[in-house]
Amino acid sequence: MSFGLSLRRNLFNIVKHGALLLKEAEELGWETQFMAMNTMGDPILNDLAGSAADGLIVNIMTAVDTMEDPHVQKANEILAKYVPNTAPGYYPYLGMAGAIAFHKATEAVGPDLTREKLIEALEGLGNWEPGVMPPLEWGPDNHAGPSSFGYVQWQDGRLTILETW
Repeated sequence: MSFGLSLRRNLFNIVKHGALLLKEAEELGWETQFMAMNTMGDPILNDLAGSAADGLIVNIMTAVDTMEDPHVQKANEILAKYVPNTAPGYYPYLGMAGAIAFHKATEAVGPDLTREKLIEALEGLGNWEPGVMPPLEWGPDNHAGPSSFGYVQWQDGRLTILETW
């Protein structure tokens, strides 16, 4: 994917450190396009970096709250009902995807749940869609997770979708 950018810097960091870097770059007047890994799509970035996050392009492997998708809307309803002080975003969606996988695997195993049976059931999920992540492919030799991603950009404190998976 090309975004037509001449000067681009990639960030591989957690949110707090990325926010500090973006704020420092803004104070120094740097005119560069930053791209970052999925953690920088978490809504806490906006609280920490403010306007310094504007323009940041993020590679996403979880949904973002601005996606118009029934799975995302359902996830947001669940968050609002059970953890109303938690903003929808990277970590909540990642946790939900893990819970969905665990639920699917335990259903497949049945009442006699063991570690070995759970792992076998998870590896048996094959190609599946948790809804808040790109499609996953799991198997005995593949525990990597998604093989496709999307891109979003921070604009005025919100994530704007550039490309979904």
